[in-house]
Amino acid sequence: MTHFVLDVIDMTEFRSILPANPKKYEEYKDKIPKGVSIESVINISITEHFPWDDLYLKYMLERLFLIGDVDNKEKHRFNNHLE
Repeated sequence: MTHFVLDVIDMTEFRSILPANPKKYEEYKDKIPKGVSIESVINISITEHFPWDDLYLKYMLERLFLIGDVDNKEKHRFNNHLE
């Protein structure tokens, strides 16, 4: 399992963390150390680990009705080994 703590992201780029509370943001933004940029997070590499279930979860989420494209036939199909 991979665990990533969102609080490491800089609160000026990612506002969905506790220190980015809209009522305290102006007060906190100069007191709290700058976090990691979203671009840096995107470029992080994890080596010697390939979580197949995470890949399948990604494929599933891409096709969920509310957030994905359930009818897209170009997306990964599940249970191909059963067909």
